[in-house]
Amino acid sequence: MASLQDIRRRIRSVKSIQQITKAMKMVAAARLRRAQMAAVANKPYADKMAEVVENVASNVTDFKHPLLETYDAAEKKLFLIVAADKGLAGAYSSNIFKEAVRHIPDKEKVDLVVIGRKTEEYFRNRGYHIVKEYLGISERPTFDIAKQIAAELTSRYETGEYSAVNIIYARFVSSMVNIPETFQLLPFEGITSEEEEAEPTKLDKAGAFIAHLKAAALAKLPQPGPQSYDEMIEAMEAKEAAEAERAEDEAAEKAAAEAAKEAAAAEAEKAAEAKAAKEAEERFGPLPPLPDMPELPNEETDSIDFTAYDTPLEEFKEEPFIFIPNADDVLNALLPQYLVTMIYAAQLQAAASELSSRMTAMSSATDNAQELTRKLDLLYNKVRQANITREITEIVGGAEALK
Repeated sequence: MASLQDIRRRIRSVKSIQQITKAMKMVAAARLRRAQMAAVANKPYADKMAEVVENVASNVTDFKHPLLETYDAAEKKLFLIVAADKGLAGAYSSNIFKEAVRHIPDKEKVDLVVIGRKTEEYFRNRGYHIVKEYLGISERPTFDIAKQIAAELTSRYETGEYSAVNIIYARFVSSMVNIPETFQLLPFEGITSEEEEAEPTKLDKAGAFIAHLKAAALAKLPQPGPQSYDEMIEAMEAKEAAEAERAEDEAAEKAAAEAAKEAAAAEAEKAAEAKAAKEAEERFGPLPPLPDMPELPNEETDSIDFTAYDTPLEEFKEEPFIFIPNADDVLNALLPQYLVTMIYAAQLQAAASELSSRMTAMSSATDNAQELTRKLDLLYNKVRQANITREITEIVGGAEALK
């Protein structure tokens, strides 16, 4: 059985770890809220980009672009894998790695562009060929980094070495759930169609991603409920609500004071005007009556003819978009931006998934540390009581022996 000193040392160690995991949980929770807000703020831009690309694609004919070219003869594929820079996030990174391995049957026929230090270490140690890595950006993605990644993928794809470019990331569903997903970035197959019967606005692979944005990823990110956060998060929200309520009360009191001050000033001004009028009347006599003024039209009873300004509703029909200089040039400029939008949206989803996984893992670790501390305290008391009982037994036995 362990000694009392060993148990005390173990209790101190567990409590120290509990403080660390609790602090990490609080940091992850705060960053998760910001990551969710960033993903929600990205939604209108992504939706409008999809709408514009669909509309432009329906107005182009015989359009060619390097991002629409296919290289079926190429034997290799390029994968962009988005995972974490740091650990202590539960099974977040390992789930993405399993998804990647499932889609890469032959490591000799793929090249990897990785985001995250854990991603780089995992695949490099297993013999995969990594052509580019981006480290230290998994939790805080930026649009500029997304542009760099898009430029890197575009330049490599345009060489004709790869038949397709895919991305693997974790789609954020809630603070407790994220789902690893894989979809094709390049080429944008089916973005234009030469057949008249086919729908010209079908985006196929690219459109599938926009469907993800609208359906789950960015359209309606679920707000974390009480069941998703622990008591600490609820306390933080209650504190914020109390501070907001106090600020509203202070603003209401200030507004009431200003209104009372303005009313007092108006009364004083009115009294001054009455006093001045009375003094003028005593000095110069009563003022002459004002001349009769023409009556103004009553908008409730008098009808006013506005027919000269009326425009029939039929004339306000929706007009088609006007593309300057032409739809082909507009689509040529939009496709690279569309690729950047997809990559940035996937990074935002991955960041929210990573932070939610870390918050959940640290919350579980904190609870486990608390439970382990309770068990160690119970063991410590049992050992201490056993030692006391043994010492009492020895004393009583020694006293009986001396009789």
